[in-house]
Amino acid sequence: MQFEHMFSPIKIGTKTARNRIIFPCHGVAVPLAEYIGYQVARARGGSGLNIIGPCTIHRSGGLGGPNPYYLETPEVMSSRWKQIARAVHEYGTLILVQFLHAGEKSTDHTKVSWGVSENSTDYDIDRATVPHEMTDAEINEVIDGYAVYAKAAQEAGMDGCEIHGAHGYLPAQFWSPWTNYRRDKWAAPMLFITQVIDRIREAVGKNFIISIRMSGDDFYPGPK
Repeated sequence: MQFEHMFSPIKIGTKTARNRIIFPCHGVAVPLAEYIGYQVARARGGSGLNIIGPCTIHRSGGLGGPNPYYLETPEVMSSRWKQIARAVHEYGTLILVQFLHAGEKSTDHTKVSWGVSENSTDYDIDRATVPHEMTDAEINEVIDGYAVYAKAAQEAGMDGCEIHGAHGYLPAQFWSPWTNYRRDKWAAPMLFITQVIDRIREAVGKNFIISIRMSGDDFYPGPK
């Protein structure tokens, strides 16, 4: 076989996916019952791991839009996640929920977005205003948001979470030299994401998958 390991199980931490086929997260604006059916169809079709969402973990990082699974309290999300997890688990598929904070790319134009730095990025068409440079307290508030939603996901029966660090969203804004111009401790490129992982792990223990979605290129112009 060209892909001899595709259909073999793989251990992820303390859990085992039945194969190497992953159905990734993407936003879908449909009623909950339809969304459950959409995820179940993939599980029934043989996927080893589904990733649902995205779910915004703090009011400052939304992208707007009509997605009903998007920006709700952990209690509301937990109720929905229980139904999704139960349905997908019936087919032996693991399930993660993706956590999002868009940072300076937030498209909620009713407020100033929270970003890593107040740098000018005129080529960034996703943002209407110069972002507010997050304070140390605000950064920790956002990190706590990841942990709170992760705990709610675990209690709802999710197998883990995926931190959205792709597409230039908040984690990537910290580790990218194009967007992190800070001079305090948060200038360290990997400090934010390691703090997020540590805070989540402290909240959920070891029996919970923590995944990170990353981009291979910033796609910003010029050398850096």
